[in-house]
Amino acid sequence: MKHLLLASLITLLAFSTACGQAPEPEPVASDGIQVHGHWTVTVTNPDGTVDAVHEFENEISAIGRPVITALLIGDTDVAEWNIDIRQQLPVVLGCVGVETFMTGATVLPGSAYRDTGALNAPIKVSAACTVSGLASEDEGKIIEVGIRLKLTSEIKYLSLTDITTPLLTNHTLDPKIEVSENQSVSFNVSLSFS
Repeated sequence: MKHLLLASLITLLAFSTACGQAPEPEPVASDGIQVHGHWTVTVTNPDGTVDAVHEFENEISAIGRPVITALLIGDTDVAEWNIDIRQQLPVVLGCVGVETFMTGATVLPGSAYRDTGALNAPIKVSAACTVSGLASEDEGKIIEVGIRLKLTSEIKYLSLTDITTPLLTNHTLDPKIEVSENQSVSFNVSLSFS
C-alpha cells in the first residue's frame, strides 16, 4: 500500500511539473475589430426601369474610429443617420426636397435599423432621392459617398473639437455613378463588425 501511495504521489508530481513547464500558446495576430460596409446604389429611370446597380465596400473614415470609441464609451449617441453624397463640380446634383450640405455635397436623411432578434445582425442604413437641378443635357456624377452621423453631443477629445456631424464611413467611386434629371437613386448600406 505504501508503494502504491508513493507511486501515485510521484506520478502526480511528475504530471504537475510537466504541466507547469508546458509552453504557453503563442498569441494570435489580430487586426482588431473590423468594420465592414457593403453598399448597393440603384439608379432608376423615371419610368421605373433600373438604369444601373453599383455595389462596393466602404472604408471607415479617419474620424470614424474615434467616433466609434466615443459611442462605445457613452460620450455621445446617434441622433440621426444620413447618407453623404459628393458630386463632381461644376454640375451640382440636387435632390427633391433636400438641401445641399455645402457646395458639391448633399446629405440625405437616412433610416437605420437592425434585427434585434438575430445575433450579429448588421446595421442597415438606407436613403433615396430624386435627382433635380440638372439641365436636360447634363449628367451629374457622384464621386464619393459615405455615412454621416448627427450626434447628440459634441466630442471634445483627441484632435476632435466640436464634432457633431462626423463622416463615419466613406468611399471614393471609380468609376463614378452617372445620374440624370428625374432619376431616382437609392442607397442601401449594410454595416457589420467582425
